[in-house]
Amino acid sequence: MEFPGKPEAVGGALKPAPEQQKVGSDTLKPAPLTEPVIHIEMGPPAPPLRPAPVAHPVIRIENLTKYYYMGRNVVAALRGVSLEVGRGEFVAVMGPSGSGKSTLMNLIGCLDRPTGGRYELDGVPVNEMTKIELADIRNQKIGFIFQGFNLLARMSAQENVALPLVYSGVPAEERRERAMQALAMVGLGTRADHRPAELSGGQQQRVAVARALVTRPSLILADEPTGNLDSRTGLEVMMILQRLNARGITIVLVTHDPAIANYCRRQVKFRDGRIIEDVLNLAPVNARDILAQSGHLAKKKVQP
Repeated sequence: MEFPGKPEAVGGALKPAPEQQKVGSDTLKPAPLTEPVIHIEMGPPAPPLRPAPVAHPVIRIENLTKYYYMGRNVVAALRGVSLEVGRGEFVAVMGPSGSGKSTLMNLIGCLDRPTGGRYELDGVPVNEMTKIELADIRNQKIGFIFQGFNLLARMSAQENVALPLVYSGVPAEERRERAMQALAMVGLGTRADHRPAELSGGQQQRVAVARALVTRPSLILADEPTGNLDSRTGLEVMMILQRLNARGITIVLVTHDPAIANYCRRQVKFRDGRIIEDVLNLAPVNARDILAQSGHLAKKKVQP
């Protein structure tokens, strides 16, 4: 039996197989693929996830405006800003210089009054309060962390932390106890008697964080809290803020640095006095993990 395509033996030698069968002038071609080619069209990327409305926000701002009058010129620092911040959020307010983020912080912190609009802090309308009423609500409901620490050089860490309680009329023994508790929360319980000059920059900022906590406020406002610190010390401060937020403390942090904003769970971006973006950060950077990977937690014994 002969098989097509099999070499034939001629006189003990193999001869090549006959050429492939031809149909007309064309050689038989391989059969086409039976499986269809699938073309996948990629749609547009999913829009960023935006925060859901808040039922009982710590901050509620509606159409807030702020104008500064300089002779005949009018500077619009805020142009109809609306924003809600829920209890337990960690929000970064971002933007370049002149974008309106610092003006917003001054208004949220009751350090200034808006030109128009409405602002409620923890359910209390504050935009029409007197200066004395604003001072009272600042002391009761807001803790401030400033870039420049703002510690009194002649006072110890414990005395600096307890100072806001003096203005609230809290008895001396309770002031000391609450100040020591706040210092322990930021890992400085053993430095309570040290003055600012005897502390590093990072330790001074941690004293400032403890001072913001001592009144048990509804809101902590942090204005560039890592601006005067080296990168590693700044990580320590962000680790403390993340830990405090994990305990349910509401934090609004003002920064121009996107790297710092990545530690926050929500990012609000300003430009020309308006909010241009308000999105959730579903995967915030964990400062403690970064410090642990570098071995810095064990080396400096920063409390987790």
